[in-house]
Amino acid sequence: MGDERRRTPRYPFIATAEVVDQSTQASISTRVTELSLNGCYLDMPNPLPKDTQIKLKIYSESKFFESAGTIV
Repeated sequence: MGDERRRTPRYPFIATAEVVDQSTQASISTRVTELSLNGCYLDMPNPLPKDTQIKLKIYSESKFFESAGTIV
């Protein structure tokens, strides 16, 4: 395997998520499969381009977390 580029470890976490592209306001339903201190992995069949500004809402049980982010 190649060198690890992440700043912090990722941990398995499964939850549904909604991603909104800030430039087009397009909403995409997806799921989160990993979390870390500096980000998360979104399991998307058609990933958004690098540097896309998004709003992310992660749903788990009866609660949610919402944040702005950037695709890296």
